[in-house]
This record gives sequence, structure tokens and C-alpha cells, in this order.
Amino acid sequence: MNLPRKAKCQCLILLALLSSGAVCPAFSLLGPYAKWMDYTNGYRKDGDIGGPMNIGQGYRWNVPIVTYAFDQSFLDFFGSNGVSAVEHAIQILNRLPRASSIVLTNYPLSSERENYPAEAQGLYDLKSVTLSLLLEQMGLAEPTRYVYTLRRTDSFFLQFPYQAEWSDWFIPYYIIKRNFDPKTLTGSSYVNGTLYGGYVYSWSNSLTLAFADVEEFAVELFSDTHTAVADRGSQYTTFAGHFYSGFTRDDVGGLRYLLRKETVNYEILLPDVHRVEPPAPPIPGAPPPPPPPDPPGVGPPANRFVNGALRPGVEKITFVRHPYNSRLARASTKSYRFIDTYILNGIVRQQPVERVVTQPDFLFSAADSNTGKWAPPLYERTAASNWWNSVAGSTNADRTGPGVIRPPVKITFRRNPWLITDDSFPAYSGPRFGSFDGSTRPPVAYPAAPISSGSNQMTVRLWLFNTSGAAPGGYVWRLPIPFGGRAILQTSDDLKTWLSQISVTNQGLPVDWYYWRSSPTRFFRVVPD
Repeated sequence: MNLPRKAKCQCLILLALLSSGAVCPAFSLLGPYAKWMDYTNGYRKDGDIGGPMNIGQGYRWNVPIVTYAFDQSFLDFFGSNGVSAVEHAIQILNRLPRASSIVLTNYPLSSERENYPAEAQGLYDLKSVTLSLLLEQMGLAEPTRYVYTLRRTDSFFLQFPYQAEWSDWFIPYYIIKRNFDPKTLTGSSYVNGTLYGGYVYSWSNSLTLAFADVEEFAVELFSDTHTAVADRGSQYTTFAGHFYSGFTRDDVGGLRYLLRKETVNYEILLPDVHRVEPPAPPIPGAPPPPPPPDPPGVGPPANRFVNGALRPGVEKITFVRHPYNSRLARASTKSYRFIDTYILNGIVRQQPVERVVTQPDFLFSAADSNTGKWAPPLYERTAASNWWNSVAGSTNADRTGPGVIRPPVKITFRRNPWLITDDSFPAYSGPRFGSFDGSTRPPVAYPAAPISSGSNQMTVRLWLFNTSGAAPGGYVWRLPIPFGGRAILQTSDDLKTWLSQISVTNQGLPVDWYYWRSSPTRFFRVVPD
């Protein structure tokens, strides 16, 4: 039985490539987009910051210390509890041993837990979200999403919908694997012990291919899926009330590969790294003593600073808090010294260097989202486009790496409330951030106390969506509702009978109201409660 050639949506079954080896974790690498990674291939979706890299194309930090700070908007909204949550995530990363000492079996296949009171309140755990974002900014992509991924799309997907019609070269010509076994560094169909298959789905207008992607599925029914902390999938893959107790085997496998000394890449150092000058003379006015000669295999010729070179991984990265005045948005200078290891003419050498950091590498922030997009993002962060690509020394065909992750990184969490209503379903309040764990302590919801805007005005922004998902524009009410007061959002078909959708509180933050409409005429208003 054949499907219509002009079908709007087609699904093809892609059989999983089964492996007879032992079940093991796997990881994916993140980097700036290659030229072929476009939207029609399933890349550059809302919320993406880069694409999946091949082995040998990974991006990483090559300094042992990375700094972080919180701006005033974060402190105002999340307070000390929010700072503690983010630093808890950082501590999990700091507690990792040196990469070469990591034993994968010391880590679980899943670290996800559930807190039912937090789930009932629609809370997303700030620590767990931060943990995922830190892994992303350490160079790890979503492993389940990239078990199978499209290399290219073609009208092939519309003309030959069944696997029996595919040529032998379909894999890897059309589909590639960007999920890797940490032991063999070959493509893997497993993520934390779960075996994945996949199907290709496409959407078209007439015979013009508009979009195609591979959707992964667990081969064994009821298997745990999306178990890796790096495996956000989308901003809403981790459900409300769920949290991570730590890294999984898959996550540490990826970090071990990137940071271990055996992974040697051509790299440059960050711009704020320089060679350490000889120490000042102990006697005023005396000439500086000559630098001691380097022992064999150590130090560059004539003590010159070596920048671009082959470098092993730094083995361990430690996050430290940067001295930062959040109210004035001013950072103090922080410097530290370390030994840079590189390879020159096949010889492992070292040079003493100093990094002078004038701004925090990571800045955590909070802001109001006013994009008008359906399902607004929980967070935004710096994209991988700023990462340094070693194209000059690269031998891979895509010219996509390896490279170095460069600061600054800004991670901004959404703080303003939002809700969704439509013509026929009850109102749905969007998720918000909280802090919780597996204890019996009640979850903390943010903001812990309403944020005073200093005025008795409430702002409600209405975003209308039709059945095609298009947003014709935003409509704004600014109402004289006192701080802490409430308003009711209402709709009507005839301007006579008004249906109350939901009640909202003026917390000093704008409220985004997303309405999905199917009827051609609908009226809206906001009235004091």
C-alpha cells in the first residue's frame, strides 16, 4: 500500500543499527553550525545554539579555572536560594575527578528523580536546568537527539517513502550518527543503556520539501528515555517536578573525552592568557637575573610565548566565583597562573602562563521575555557562534573544528509569568522556576516574594495565534491595579457574555497571555478582580 505522493506529512521507519557489544553510554559533541546544518535538515530550531560535531571536531575550554557571577536582575528575582541552587550545580561539576581518572561505572544510568509537590505547582528545578546548561557550555550536545541526524534532505523523502526503496548508500549519505561510544569513539545507538531506533518524518508544500528530521524512539518498550543531563531535547524535555541528583554515565563519558590528556587538538589560548614574566629582582636597582634554562622537553625555544599549537585536554576545570559588584555591574580583575602544556615538533613542552580575567566567564541573569513566540523559552544563553574554530589547522571535510570555547557566556532565565488559553480548553499556567530535592522540605517557588515595580500598574501582553501558528501581533493592557492586586482575563464572542479564563496577580512583572484561536471573531479584556 502506497501513501499519496503529495501527503502533507510522511513518516518512514528507519531500523535501528543493533550492536552486539556490551551496553554502554554514549555522548554527543556541540559546536558552531556547519554550512549544511540548516532548518530543513532539522537544525537551527528555536532554542538551539549549535550543531552536533564529529569525533575530532569537539570544542572545549583549555584553561583550568573558569569564573562566574550573578547580575542584579538574578539576585532580585531568585535571591539567595537561587544563588545556592546555581552553585549546587557548579559544585557537582567541580567535584568531578580528573578526566583520566573518571570511572564510568561509578555513575548511574539515570539520575532523574521526581518531587510531586513541585510537579503539582508546575515548578522547574533551577539547579537541574543550570546543570544541563553548564554541560552545553562545556561542549556537550543532546545525545538522544543525535543518535541519528540528517546530513542532507532531498525530494527523495517525498518520492521514496519506504526503506525498501532506499539505496544501500542511504546511510551515511543522508543520515549520519553523532552519538559516540566513549570507549571505542564510534557511532552508538545507545544512551545510558537504552537502545534507540528512529524514523524520518518530513513536511512539504506540494512537492517542495520544507522540513525533515529524524525522531528517535526506544526500541524496548518502557525503557527510560532522555536520561542524560545533557539530553534536554527541548526546553521542556525535563518535566515539571523532576530534578537531577547528579551526572549520568553518559554525561561524564563526554566530559572525559573532551578534557582528558589523550584528546589532543590544535588550539589557541584565550586572549587574556600571556606568558609569565621573570620575577622582579630581590635587590632594588639590581639587574634582573636571567631566566633559568628549561629542562629538556619543557618550555618553548628562547622562552617565547607559544599560542597556536597541539594541546592535550586540561583534565579538570574548576568554577570559581568572580569578584563582581552586581548593583554597579562592575567586575574586579582576577588573575591566576597555570602551566600550559602543548606539543611542538612531537615533543611535549610546558610554559608558565597567567590569565588576567576582567569580566566573569559566566554571568547568570534574569529577564522578561517579550518574543511573542508560542511556548516561550525558559531561558536564553550565548550561542556557539563565538567559539574559536581551528579551520586553519583542521583536516576534517566539514571544516567545523575542533576548537576552543570562548567567553563571555550569559545565561538568562525567564522570570515573567505566562499562561495559555484557547477556544475550548481550560487555561494553562506556564512553568516557572523553583528549587526542590528529594527531601520532605516544601519546594521554593520563584520569586519567593512578589517583586515591587514601584508603581501601581499591571501590564498584560496578549499574543494571538491562529491554527497555522502565526502570531499577528501583540496587544498590551496597562491597568491601574495595585501591587499585589489581581486581574481576571476574559473572552467573549458577542461583547455581551464574558467568560473568565484565569486570574493573575500583579507581582510587578509583565504577564504574557497566549491565546490559540480557531474562531474568526473573539474579544478580549482584562478587568480588576
